[in-house]
Amino acid sequence: MSDSYHMPFTAGDHHYLHKLIDDLTIIDDLCSTFESESESSSYEKQVLDASRHVVHKQQTLDRMIQSETTYLNRLSTFQDTFVRALKIWLNNTEKKESTRKIKGTSLIEAMDNLERNLGNLLDTHSNFLKQIKERYSIWGPTQLVSDIFSELFVKLPAAHTSFVEHYVDYLIAFDTLFRTSLFSKFMQINKNDTAQLQKNIEEIVHYLEMPLSRSRVYEKALQQLKHHSDPKHPDYTSIAKIAEKFKGFEAEWEERRTNCLSRLAVLQTCFTIQGCPITVTRRRRLLLSNAFIHVDVDDPSSTTDIRIYYLYNDQLIHCKKQKEKKDQPTTTVYKGTIILKDSDVQPLQSTIIEKIKKGKKPLFKIGKRSNDPTVPVANCEIFGFEIVTREYIKPLEQTYFGSLPVDVIPVLRRYIIRVHSLEEQNLWYETIRKAINLSK
Repeated sequence: MSDSYHMPFTAGDHHYLHKLIDDLTIIDDLCSTFESESESSSYEKQVLDASRHVVHKQQTLDRMIQSETTYLNRLSTFQDTFVRALKIWLNNTEKKESTRKIKGTSLIEAMDNLERNLGNLLDTHSNFLKQIKERYSIWGPTQLVSDIFSELFVKLPAAHTSFVEHYVDYLIAFDTLFRTSLFSKFMQINKNDTAQLQKNIEEIVHYLEMPLSRSRVYEKALQQLKHHSDPKHPDYTSIAKIAEKFKGFEAEWEERRTNCLSRLAVLQTCFTIQGCPITVTRRRRLLLSNAFIHVDVDDPSSTTDIRIYYLYNDQLIHCKKQKEKKDQPTTTVYKGTIILKDSDVQPLQSTIIEKIKKGKKPLFKIGKRSNDPTVPVANCEIFGFEIVTREYIKPLEQTYFGSLPVDVIPVLRRYIIRVHSLEEQNLWYETIRKAINLSK
């Protein structure tokens, strides 16, 4: 063997041999220490993760219980303060002719159905809240809860279905009631609050909306409980299954929820728009609403006439924000109606777009301000649509030659509306076009 590879401890040099053994022993001790620390660190991480999951589950259940308590309190308030009290008051009021007429309608029957269905919802949710609170207070957030949600899932669809079956009847009943002096009289006697009549109407609208969106709360809570549960936990699989069931129910329920909300929006707009002629009917739904520019044909580039458009499935109304006095709040005032069955819609024509971009030439150049809204907008993209409607006007029957039978005269009226984007243009154009086709 070459001298360059000669290792002294192999040739009997015990000094180097003992030194090597000592070094290897130190290395072994270090490795053992690092392995022990690594195992300890891994264990501590598992403990921390488990503790963190428990805390998150506790927070989820705390929020769930608080939300359910608030929901039940509001449902009870709606039933006791408005529905039940209103029924009793109407039944005990015999003096006015308007009261007798109300009793001849389906209003009382609708209130009976609403009271009964609210009672079913209250029973279902009260039982759920009682069970979840008892289980949580005794066993804490790590205990099984999937069976309680499973029982809720069995009862909830039936209770919600019964509630929405008569939903339009509730809306028509409240619409009828709000338009009479009876409601303000009732509020004066029962709540001594006639000055806040609009606030009370908005409160009722909110109460009618609550059950429609309630199932989302449980679907979200179950997803959070699943996310913060250990897959080895005995309740994990059951929570995952019931979470999927609620998710499926949400998908099935979405169409009915949207339909009810679009009808509820009709009731809401009836009493938030001053002078609104819209009433709640069995077919009417609010499809879209937004603020757009009402284009003046004589001054197409002007952007000062901002109107709020409410598109229903049978008509389009336009309103303006106005303030009667400086110290009063702004109100939405009704301005006009476009009947869709007598209308046609089309995208903005190129000639109109050119006029909007060109702008209106001022009569006098002196004093022309740089911030005038009619300055040219050649570099801006223009989006919108045009509606041509036939409005029927009945002329005076008494003529120079005497009274003659005269037919109504159709008059074409043109509405040009500018929107903010191509997406809005497409959405409104297609929705109006479909509504026109369905209304004819």
